[in-house]
Order: sequence, then structure tokens, then C-alpha cells
Amino acid sequence: MKNLLTLAVLAVLSVSATAQEEFDLPSDKDTPVLKFDYSGGFRMRPPEGFVKKPQLQIFPDGRVLRSPNGPNLPSSEITITQEELQSFLKSVVTENQFYEIDPEAIQAAIKATGKRIMIADAPNVDVSVVLGQGTHEVSIYAVSHASRQFPEIEALANMAKIEKLCRQMISTADLGGFEKRDAMIAKVNEKLAADHPEIPEMTREHLQYANKTGEGNVSASLSTQVESDGKRASVRANYVRKADGSEEVTINIYPINNR
Repeated sequence: MKNLLTLAVLAVLSVSATAQEEFDLPSDKDTPVLKFDYSGGFRMRPPEGFVKKPQLQIFPDGRVLRSPNGPNLPSSEITITQEELQSFLKSVVTENQFYEIDPEAIQAAIKATGKRIMIADAPNVDVSVVLGQGTHEVSIYAVSHASRQFPEIEALANMAKIEKLCRQMISTADLGGFEKRDAMIAKVNEKLAADHPEIPEMTREHLQYANKTGEGNVSASLSTQVESDGKRASVRANYVRKADGSEEVTINIYPINNR
């Protein structure tokens, strides 16, 4: 009886833990749960009449909208499951502590080092999340560069990971969803196995970007680094899926200065 009671308590705790991982989404399905964009920096002025939208918007019903940076460029829209949405939010909010990211605290930490961010005219990374726990908006300058220059600042590192997650979701939308993204990676690994069996398989972590053109073509790039006999090389896989459904993969290997 005692063992049964213990199992019952553990089951309840397990259910409670699972429930706590579910984020409270906005009741209005047209209110974005997450918005991601870039602002500022050196860029061309958009043509008159063009209304720019955030590059990425994710809605409570699972819609993922990727908006273009300029006119005459295609947008992308996919729908992800509630499980996939919750998993993505967990990566952003829980694992990378988005609600704890404070731009003013980051600026103070950078100032305390006595150094400046060594890049000019870079854009800000803008992220906004709306959940039951409140709305949190963050805008930080040159996130990727700053996180490399100041690796000791944890909030900057977390923001860089969030930027990467959002860019990966944009790429997934352009590719047509998770299944097509995974099929693309499988196609790349098929080419790798045939031409370069010594190179390990690539994963979604190696996806750098994907773009959709107005002609219906989709291109993607994956990259990794390998080492053999003390020499390092950069491996880049370029993938193209044409409007007619045909696919093409090319693999390029570039030696890295090993001095």
C-alpha cells in the first residue's frame, strides 16, 4: 500500500510539473506571443509606402508568420502544433531566461569592463514576448558581436541564443515547416555520406539561413567545422529546392588557417 501511495504521489507531482511547463497564451489569437525583428543600424531606406512588419511573429494558435524586409519579396506562413509552440517558448523563456534580460543591466555590465562594443552601425535585436506572466520587450545593440566580445555577461549570451532560435524559426518557415526542414537536412547528409563520408552528419543546429524567392525557389545553407590530423576546415552545404520540386546540394570545404 505504501508503495502504491508513493507512486500515486509521484504521478501527481509529474502531472503538476508538466502543467507548470505550459505557458499561458493570449486569449486573442491575433495577438503575437512573440515578435522578433532588427531595428536601427546602417540600412537602405525602404521605398515610400512600404510598411515594415516584424520579421517573425508567432501567434497563440500556432501560426508562424515570416515577413519580408522589403517590397516584392515573398512572405512565409506555417502552422506549428501547440506542443511545438510550447517547446519553442520554453527554449526562449525558461532555458534562456528571457524575462530576466535587462538591457540597462547589460549596458552597466559592459561599462564596468571599461570597454566598448567594437562594431559600428550594427542593428538592434528586438524581441517581445506576451504571456500570462506579462509582456516583456527587449532591444539590444549588436547582440551576436557583443556576446562574443563579452562572453562573461550571461544575459548577452542568452539573448544571442534567442536571436539564433528566432532566425532558425524564420528559416523553418521559409522551408515550409519542420518536416521539410528535416527532409532538407536529410538530403544534405545523404550528399555528405556519398561524397565525404569522413564528415559527421549535420543537424538543425548547423542551419545558418534559408531564403524563399519570388519565383518559388528555396535556398538554405548549413555549416560546420571539422578537424583531421590537427588541421581544421570549414564545411558549407548549400541546398536549393526549385519551384518544380527538384533539389540540389553542393558541399564546399575551406581550409582554416591552422597556424
